[in-house]
Amino acid sequence: MLFSRTAVHGIYTLCYLNREGSGTSLSSPAVAAALGIPRDQASKVLQGLNNAGLVKSIRGRRGGYVLTKALEEIPVADVLEALNPPEDDEHLRPKSCTHDATRMCGAHRGLLRLNDCVRRALANETLAGLEGSVCHDADIAV
Repeated sequence: MLFSRTAVHGIYTLCYLNREGSGTSLSSPAVAAALGIPRDQASKVLQGLNNAGLVKSIRGRRGGYVLTKALEEIPVADVLEALNPPEDDEHLRPKSCTHDATRMCGAHRGLLRLNDCVRRALANETLAGLEGSVCHDADIAV
Protein backbone atom coordinates (compact mmCIF):
# COMPACT_ATOMS: atom_id res chain seq x y z
CA MET A 1 0.00 0.00 0.00
CA LEU A 2 1.22 3.54 0.62
CA PHE A 3 3.52 2.82 3.54
CA SER A 4 6.53 0.61 2.99
CA ARG A 5 7.99 -1.30 5.92
CA THR A 6 10.98 1.08 5.82
CA ALA A 7 8.73 4.15 6.06
CA VAL A 8 6.75 2.66 8.95
CA HIS A 9 10.00 1.87 10.77
CA GLY A 10 11.07 5.47 10.13
CA ILE A 11 7.90 6.80 11.74
CA TYR A 12 8.33 4.43 14.71
CA THR A 13 11.99 5.46 15.03
CA LEU A 14 11.22 9.18 15.13
CA CYS A 15 8.44 8.67 17.67
CA TYR A 16 10.76 6.49 19.79
CA LEU A 17 13.55 9.09 19.73
CA ASN A 18 11.01 11.69 20.78
CA ARG A 19 9.74 9.50 23.63
CA GLU A 20 13.27 9.04 24.92
CA GLY A 21 13.65 12.79 25.33
CA SER A 22 15.08 15.82 23.61
CA GLY A 23 18.80 15.57 23.02
CA THR A 24 18.98 11.89 23.94
CA SER A 25 21.39 10.13 21.62
CA LEU A 26 20.50 6.55 20.72
CA SER A 27 22.59 4.10 18.74
CA SER A 28 21.28 2.14 15.80
CA PRO A 29 21.47 -1.17 17.75
CA ALA A 30 19.56 0.40 20.65
CA VAL A 31 16.80 1.60 18.30
CA ALA A 32 16.66 -1.82 16.64
CA ALA A 33 16.33 -3.59 19.99
CA ALA A 34 13.69 -1.18 21.29
CA LEU A 35 11.55 -1.44 18.16
CA GLY A 36 12.13 -5.13 17.51
CA ILE A 37 13.50 -4.58 14.01
CA PRO A 38 16.69 -5.97 12.42
CA ARG A 39 19.85 -3.94 13.06
CA ASP A 40 20.55 -3.46 9.37
CA GLN A 41 16.99 -2.11 8.89
CA ALA A 42 17.42 0.33 11.80
CA SER A 43 20.74 1.48 10.36
CA LYS A 44 19.21 2.00 6.91
CA VAL A 45 16.28 3.95 8.38
CA LEU A 46 18.49 6.15 10.56
CA GLN A 47 20.84 6.91 7.67
CA GLY A 48 17.89 7.94 5.47
CA LEU A 49 16.45 10.12 8.24
CA ASN A 50 19.90 11.64 8.82
CA ASN A 51 20.32 12.41 5.10
CA ALA A 52 16.94 14.16 5.16
CA GLY A 53 17.90 16.22 8.22
CA LEU A 54 15.21 14.68 10.44
CA VAL A 55 17.82 13.25 12.81
CA LYS A 56 21.44 14.16 13.43
CA SER A 57 24.26 11.68 13.75
CA ILE A 58 26.51 12.19 16.78
CA ARG A 59 29.96 10.62 16.59
CA GLY A 60 31.91 9.16 19.45
CA ARG A 61 31.60 6.68 22.24
CA ARG A 62 28.30 8.09 23.44
CA GLY A 63 27.18 8.85 19.92
CA GLY A 64 24.08 7.84 18.09
CA TYR A 65 21.15 9.73 16.63
CA VAL A 66 19.06 12.60 17.97
CA LEU A 67 15.94 14.31 16.65
CA THR A 68 16.52 17.65 14.94
CA LYS A 69 12.89 18.80 15.02
CA ALA A 70 9.82 18.47 17.20
CA LEU A 71 7.25 15.94 15.97
CA GLU A 72 4.86 18.85 15.33
CA GLU A 73 7.33 20.07 12.69
CA ILE A 74 7.69 16.76 10.82
CA PRO A 75 5.04 16.03 8.20
CA VAL A 76 4.43 12.35 7.47
CA ALA A 77 5.21 13.16 3.82
CA ASP A 78 8.77 14.17 4.79
CA VAL A 79 9.40 10.77 6.37
CA LEU A 80 7.99 8.93 3.37
CA GLU A 81 10.07 10.98 0.94
CA ALA A 82 13.21 10.53 3.06
CA LEU A 83 12.88 6.75 3.04
CA ASN A 84 11.06 6.20 -0.26
CA PRO A 85 12.16 8.91 -2.67
CA PRO A 86 9.16 9.88 -4.81
CA GLU A 87 9.05 8.82 -8.41
CA ASP A 88 7.77 11.20 -10.99
CA ASP A 89 4.15 10.75 -11.98
CA GLU A 90 5.09 9.37 -15.38
CA HIS A 91 4.30 5.80 -14.27
CA LEU A 92 0.67 6.90 -13.82
CA ARG A 93 0.40 7.65 -17.53
CA PRO A 94 -0.04 4.76 -19.97
CA LYS A 95 1.83 5.13 -23.24
CA SER A 96 -1.48 5.51 -25.08
CA CYS A 97 -2.47 8.58 -23.01
CA THR A 98 -1.58 11.97 -24.44
CA HIS A 99 0.47 14.51 -22.48
CA ASP A 100 -2.12 17.14 -23.39
CA ALA A 101 -4.17 17.71 -20.21
CA THR A 102 -7.30 18.48 -22.24
CA ARG A 103 -7.15 15.08 -23.98
CA MET A 104 -6.00 12.97 -21.04
CA CYS A 105 -7.95 9.79 -20.36
CA GLY A 106 -10.32 9.77 -17.37
CA ALA A 107 -8.36 7.08 -15.54
CA HIS A 108 -5.16 9.12 -15.80
CA ARG A 109 -6.87 12.30 -14.58
CA GLY A 110 -8.37 10.35 -11.67
CA LEU A 111 -5.06 8.77 -10.66
CA LEU A 112 -3.28 12.13 -10.74
CA ARG A 113 -6.07 13.70 -8.67
CA LEU A 114 -5.89 10.92 -6.06
CA ASN A 115 -2.10 11.11 -6.01
CA ASP A 116 -2.26 14.87 -5.34
CA CYS A 117 -4.88 14.40 -2.60
CA VAL A 118 -2.78 11.80 -0.81
CA ARG A 119 0.36 13.95 -1.04
CA ARG A 120 -1.46 16.98 0.37
CA ALA A 121 -3.00 14.94 3.20
CA LEU A 122 0.36 13.46 4.18
CA ALA A 123 2.01 16.88 4.03
CA ASN A 124 -0.62 18.24 6.44
CA GLU A 125 -0.41 15.36 8.95
CA THR A 126 2.51 15.59 11.37
CA LEU A 127 4.10 12.89 13.46
CA ALA A 128 2.73 14.60 16.57
CA GLY A 129 -0.73 13.47 15.48
CA LEU A 130 0.49 9.89 15.16
CA GLU A 131 2.74 9.61 18.20
CA GLY A 132 0.14 8.52 20.71
CA SER A 133 -1.22 5.91 18.33
CA VAL A 134 2.00 4.11 17.34
CA CYS A 135 1.64 0.40 18.06
CA HIS A 136 3.83 -2.65 17.67
CA ASP A 137 3.70 -5.07 14.76
CA ALA A 138 2.16 -7.67 17.10
CA ASP A 139 -0.83 -5.37 17.59
CA ILE A 140 -1.70 -5.41 13.89
CA ALA A 141 -3.91 -8.24 12.67
CA VAL A 142 -2.44 -9.81 9.56
